[in-house]
Amino acid sequence: MKHSHFRIGLKFWCGGQPWRCTDVGTRVITAISLAPHEVVEVTSPRRSSARVKTRRYLTNDLSWLVGPPYAVAEEVFDEYSQEGCSLRVQRTADHPSSANTMLQRPRDKRANGVIGAAAILQHSSIPRRPLTQDETFVLEQIRDMYGPQNSEDQVFFTERNEAALLVTDRNGVQGMWAVLTNLGAWYADGTIGSVQELREQWLTPG
Repeated sequence: MKHSHFRIGLKFWCGGQPWRCTDVGTRVITAISLAPHEVVEVTSPRRSSARVKTRRYLTNDLSWLVGPPYAVAEEVFDEYSQEGCSLRVQRTADHPSSANTMLQRPRDKRANGVIGAAAILQHSSIPRRPLTQDETFVLEQIRDMYGPQNSEDQVFFTERNEAALLVTDRNGVQGMWAVLTNLGAWYADGTIGSVQELREQWLTPG
C-alpha cells in the first residue's frame, strides 16, 4: 500500500494481522492492532514488605480498541512498513520471510496477545478443564468452518481461566486466535446476535 491509500478508521492487514488506521501524517501513519493482546495487571500491596503481584492474561475485549486515546499502543508505520500492508486478508503463511511474526518481536505490541498465548502454550502449568456449553458451541462452529483438526485438545487456558484456540484452516495455516470463553458469553447474552454474525464477523479474518 501507499501513503495515499490510508485514512483514519481504515482496516488493513500487515504481518498476518488486522490493523485499524488511527492517524495519517504527512509521511507516516499510526495504527492499532485488532488482534487479541496480553494484559499485565500489577497490584501494589499496602505493606511495603509485601511482594508486588503481577497477573497476565489474554483478552480480545473490544473496549481496549475504543479511542482516541487508546488503551492499546499505537504503532507507527513509515514508508517501508506501508509497503508491506494490504487491504487483502493476510495470514502469516503469506509472508515466508516473516512466517513467525506472530510469535516473535517481543517488544512489538502488535503481537503481544499472541506472544502471551505462546508463552502459555509452552510453559503453562494452568490445569485444563472441560469446556462449558457456550465454549463448546463456538468450537463446533470453528470445526465446521475450518475443519476437525481444531479439536478440544488444542485449546489452552489463560490465567483468567479463559479458553482460547489458535485456529488452523484445512491447509494447516494458523492465522486467527479465538477466545472461546468471550465469544460464547457474547453469543449467550445476545451481544452477538446470531450464528451468522458469529461466523461472519467474529470467526472470519478481515
